[in-house]
Amino acid sequence: MNSPECDCPFRAERDHPFILAAVNCNWSGGLPSSTSTLIFGGDSAVGTAAGHVLNNDIVSLSIKGITFNAGAPAYTFNGNALTLTSNVTNSGTNLETINLNMVTTAVRTFTMTSGGGDILLGGVISGSLGGILTAGTGTLTLSGANTYTGTTTVRPPARSIRPRLT
Repeated sequence: MNSPECDCPFRAERDHPFILAAVNCNWSGGLPSSTSTLIFGGDSAVGTAAGHVLNNDIVSLSIKGITFNAGAPAYTFNGNALTLTSNVTNSGTNLETINLNMVTTAVRTFTMTSGGGDILLGGVISGSLGGILTAGTGTLTLSGANTYTGTTTVRPPARSIRPRLT
């Protein structure tokens, strides 16, 4: 997973080892660590078409956060669970779907933008004292059977949070 050979749907942009774009290459600059923020943006090799499916095959991945910059296409994340030690931001105008199970040990902020920059969390969010705080003007949708024990707070001007109802 840490060789520069192409066989995985990620590539690090040259100017920052963990600014990633979806192309058919492996992680470069080494595997992300607990101090890494995964940053996804528009890339001429990617374009802005929907349908970018990314599969995390790293076991026990811990990352600082996830950021979708303006111009990022719509991504769908699948695969192994991860530990999230900071926040998730969607600064673009596409729906970003994160189907990974996530563990948190504190309240994490999910920031969305108006005009479609929403976030859908399809995996289970768990963790002692883990929780969710919304920011921005978009919608956060929770569709997993979440088990975190912290608070869920919708902070204006966020449009809404759509929890899974069972």
